[in-house]
Amino acid sequence: MTSVAADSNDVPERLDDDDQPRPYSCTLCDKRYAIKDSLNHHKQIHNGGKIYPCTECDKEFPTQRYLRQHMNVHSAKYKCDVCGKGFRSTAKLTLHAQGHSGAKPYECFVCDRYYYYYY
Repeated sequence: MTSVAADSNDVPERLDDDDQPRPYSCTLCDKRYAIKDSLNHHKQIHNGGKIYPCTECDKEFPTQRYLRQHMNVHSAKYKCDVCGKGFRSTAKLTLHAQGHSGAKPYECFVCDRYYYYYY
């Protein structure tokens, strides 16, 4: 299997939804990054099949970093006090908790309905 470089900067810089410049692009997919180190972490996804399995469930991950994030789901670190479901980060737990509280802070600009989660 031949290795393909995944750090070309030949593509013009573009801005994503957060208006942050993302000059570092992967040549194997369309992902772009503001920080070269983030691109280097991403390149591990294209590493030719090295897989990091979860010891608690059947999920597998392309990087150790993604596996470490996933392991939070199994720990008590980010567990919902209401239903006990685990999450990989406080941000994901906060979004989930809004569903229990009934809060719907996000308005759809198309239909004017409110939701507790945004996409």
